[in-house]
Amino acid sequence: MAKEYYKIPADLDTNYGDMEIVISAKSDMQLRPMPVKMILGYVFSALALFFVLMKTFMGHAPLLVIIGFVITWVALTMLLFGIDKTKRMKMSLIPSFFQYIQKGSRKVITRTTSNATSFYQIAGINAVRENGMIEWSDNSVGFMYRVTGSASVLLFEGDRNAILDRVDAFYRKIDPKVEIGFITTKEAQKVHRQIANLSRMYNKMECDDPELKECAEEQFRILSEYVGKSFRSIHQYMFLKADNEELLMAAKNVLQSEIENSAYMIKQCVALYRDDICEVFREIYQQQMDALEMEEDE
Repeated sequence: MAKEYYKIPADLDTNYGDMEIVISAKSDMQLRPMPVKMILGYVFSALALFFVLMKTFMGHAPLLVIIGFVITWVALTMLLFGIDKTKRMKMSLIPSFFQYIQKGSRKVITRTTSNATSFYQIAGINAVRENGMIEWSDNSVGFMYRVTGSASVLLFEGDRNAILDRVDAFYRKIDPKVEIGFITTKEAQKVHRQIANLSRMYNKMECDDPELKECAEEQFRILSEYVGKSFRSIHQYMFLKADNEELLMAAKNVLQSEIENSAYMIKQCVALYRDDICEVFREIYQQQMDALEMEEDE
């Protein structure tokens, strides 16, 4: 049986400086764990402050000037050597800050006649082929699917164990160099199938009744203009991403075999092509723009 919980391994981008240690005194007071690089930064700043006060003209300044200088030094030390929520030292954000203050870095021109390099850097996608293959900016390729899972909080224990085993077996078959990601959005309901069924019913009508046709046209307008635009629901998408097409096709075959042989992991999976993928990305970026506009209005 697959494990219910998995330990998250350490980040590959960490080093000895990111190791956290606890500083405690003889009393019961104990500080929160701090990274080694943060402690070394504070120590280096304290030594530099001592050197400035002892060996430079600042040591001969008036007392109020020295107090103000020390307070400013300590505040800058805490600001620069502090750690943000991502465990990065805030001092590392200084290059990004100087790049951001440039006017050209805060504006992306999206006209068809303009260079699209800046927009590529935001989207991370160079092109989407007709067969649905996505070309990312890091030279990797991938496919995208609209998926529906089978997990629920109301599952029986036997079904839950079967799903966990199936998911565990699936990920063991996937090459570690292949990335599998999920995107969850809140979009308008998909009414393509309902409209297609309504069109077939409309084409099979034997009697030429104006009122019956008007009723069918009204149903079509409700589906396309009201339900398909006003009602929103949760949609989930899965993408496969690999460094080359060979790895990608191997992962695609594993996914296809999983869908054909079992519905435990994925209940429904629909491959997306160019127009569908562009529509998904358009919806995602439009939601982000709407959220930014709401924040500006507030």
